[in-house]
Amino acid sequence: MYFCELNTTIEYLVAMYIVLARRQARVLKEEMQEGSSLFTVYAYVPVAENFGFANERRRWTSGACSTLLVFSHWETLEEDPFFVPKTEEEIEEFGDGSSVLPNTARKLIDAVRRRKGLPVEEKVVQHGIKRRQRSRAALKRKRVKVISDLLISISKPERQEARAKVRHDSLRLGIVGVIRAGTIISETWEDGEALKDLNSHLGMFHYNRDSIVRNKGDYRAAPEIIEKTTIWKRKSFCERGIAMNLRREGLSVR
Repeated sequence: MYFCELNTTIEYLVAMYIVLARRQARVLKEEMQEGSSLFTVYAYVPVAENFGFANERRRWTSGACSTLLVFSHWETLEEDPFFVPKTEEEIEEFGDGSSVLPNTARKLIDAVRRRKGLPVEEKVVQHGIKRRQRSRAALKRKRVKVISDLLISISKPERQEARAKVRHDSLRLGIVGVIRAGTIISETWEDGEALKDLNSHLGMFHYNRDSIVRNKGDYRAAPEIIEKTTIWKRKSFCERGIAMNLRREGLSVR
């Protein structure tokens, strides 16, 4: 076991305790240094859990924690790394031993053997049911992906057709233009050919209506003018007829 002395401020005290808990450390005591905001924590850290301890401590406390490690003593673990259920009570509790999780002693032995390149006794497939569930989940994700790809491939021509229709309608009806002046963005509407034709016909209609309103008085006096013109035409026609008859009879008209 290493005797560990850590100094940090109150802001990173919780983070330091998290690092110690992850390293299976045993905290002895905590003191606050007089005249400062520093806390000093004394703990025992297992030697096997010390690999990468400095980097993890620096990452969790942002480098605001100083550490002093001194080898203190050896301790024995009260666990059997090769535990196998043998008695009736153990068999009743743990079964055939396949459900027994590796204890701390077994984990340390396996870690040392892996680090030295030695073989480790472990099952390749520990939970077959979970593997089947994972395979089903993977198959389900694959089916969902295939269906989504199929729907995307089907909807792609529809989207292209919709875009073409929108472009055609925008030329016929109008489009929305965007004007940007610095950080201000404004939208403007530009009429299409159909709306321009409609506006021109509407303008012509308003012009004709205004002209009719202006000439309304002339249209009311039109019957009297037509009647006078008709009487004058009839009178002149009669006079021409009488003159022609007199010429035929050899008389002169003065």
